[in-house]
Formats: sequence, C-alpha cells, structure tokens
Amino acid sequence: MSRNYWHWRWYYAAASALGARALNQKVPRRIAAAQLALEPVTGRSVRGILNRIPAGIAVPAEVAANASGIIVIADANRHVAIDRNGTYEAQFAQPNLESRNELQLSAAIRKAQDTVHQFGLDRNDVTFDRVFHKYDCAGTTQGSGEIRSPRLCETVVQFTQIIDGIPVIGPGDGKVSVTLDNDQNVTAVVDRTRTVAKLVERLSAPPTTEIPKGTAAPPAPTSSETDPESLLSAAWQDRMKSFAVKGRMPERYAVVPGSFEVGYVIRGNTAVLVARQEIEADCGGGFLKRFVVETPIQP
Repeated sequence: MSRNYWHWRWYYAAASALGARALNQKVPRRIAAAQLALEPVTGRSVRGILNRIPAGIAVPAEVAANASGIIVIADANRHVAIDRNGTYEAQFAQPNLESRNELQLSAAIRKAQDTVHQFGLDRNDVTFDRVFHKYDCAGTTQGSGEIRSPRLCETVVQFTQIIDGIPVIGPGDGKVSVTLDNDQNVTAVVDRTRTVAKLVERLSAPPTTEIPKGTAAPPAPTSSETDPESLLSAAWQDRMKSFAVKGRMPERYAVVPGSFEVGYVIRGNTAVLVARQEIEADCGGGFLKRFVVETPIQP
C-alpha cells in the first residue's frame, strides 16, 4: 500500500457559547438509579426504524445479526447498523465536499432539532447537548508536495438523554446525533438512547432500627460523604496513590475549568448518578495528559 498520500479527519467542538448547553452542577433532591428496558431487536422493530428514517434501503424480508449481535443493512454508500439494545446508527449519503457554504450554527441546530422530531429520535426525552465541526485535510510530501488547507466538511449536532430531569453525561449510550453537510443535507443520524423501565430511589438513610442499650449509634454521614466535589477529590487522591505505586507521579495537576458536572452515566442496563470532572496533569518533558475522574453520588 502506497504511503505517498495522506488524508485525515478530526473534530473540533464549536467555540461559540451557542454550541454547548449549560452544565448541570446541582445534585437532585431525589437520588435514583434507572433500570433500563430490555428491548430485543425483531424484524418488526428493524422495519420500524427503516420506515422512520430516509435511509433509502429496501426493507429485507428477513434480518439476522452478525457474530457481534449487530444487524447491518447496507446498500451502496448507505447503511444502517442496529445493536442488540435497539440503538442504531445510519448513514444516508456522503457529504458534498465541494460545497464551500458556511453553515451557521443556529441554522444547524434548528435543522437538527427538526430532524430529531421528524425521524422519531426523540422517542426518549432528549435535549440539545453540543455541536462538533468535522474537518478534513489531505496532501503529500512527495511529487507536488502539496498539503491542502483544512476544510469544514460536516457539522454534528448532539443531543443527550434526560433521566428524571438530569442529563446523561460522558460518551457512549444516552446520545442522539444528527450530521449535516455544508448544504444542510442530513448525511447521518445516531440514536443511542435507552428507554427507562423504572426508577429505583436510593434512601438517604437506612430504615430506623432499635439500637441495643450500651451500643453507640452509627455515625451520621458527613458532608464530605455527600458533597460531589469532595467525592471527586477523594477519587483523585486514590488515583494519585496508584501513580505513586507505579513511580509515575505528575509534577503538578489542576482541575480543568468548566469540566465539573453532575449527571447520569449508562452502564449496561442501569443508569447511575455520578459527578465527573477532568484533571490536567503535567507529566514532565512538556507532556500534558487529561484524566476523567468520576464517582457515584451516594444519598
């Protein structure tokens, strides 16, 4: 394979204040875990997805999953991939890479919101999350030696699921995204939301029991045991201990401003409430690394 020519793509988060929602930094009064519904994929559900979205792919008479449990239906440059939980991604078309139109952020968000409603991507409660710009570039160091200028080729508008009034945070399940090219054509959608079967409230205190005479009452929870920032600090100190054991202590570190948030993360078939933030560590030699610190919030 020739390595004389290279082509690469990357994402930038939109810099405008309109490009991201405000982070949730408040702990809800009710702390609950969400049990997610098990929704087995059937031929009927696959056809329902293909009928809701303009994939332009013929509905097969029979559908079957591959060895990974994923159903893939493809036709030319279009495909739909549905996993065992019924979440899916669909590619409708390739972007018009010749277009030099500038897609305005507000227009992209409006178009994506209309698409979410039109394609039934709001089957679970979702809200606007953030915008990413996809760039690409290509070139060669041989022959002409030309390295092209980076160009914006697509815009991805992401939405996040809301569980019990609180957003799902972090990557993975619980997200919906709509991809647009520079002509405002929808080229792809992703639906990774999960239906909530029920909420299981976690008690803020154990049931009252009689304490035998002469036995000290159990200590009441301290503020550090319930304060998310204290929990995150303790989690980072645990991480530091592991660094010390390995002899890889960072020279210095600091919390990344604006990274603290409280929300749900989906793990398997359960969504749990957590606090998370990013910490940037100076590992020496001009090498900086960001770590995501996450801890469950206890009642």
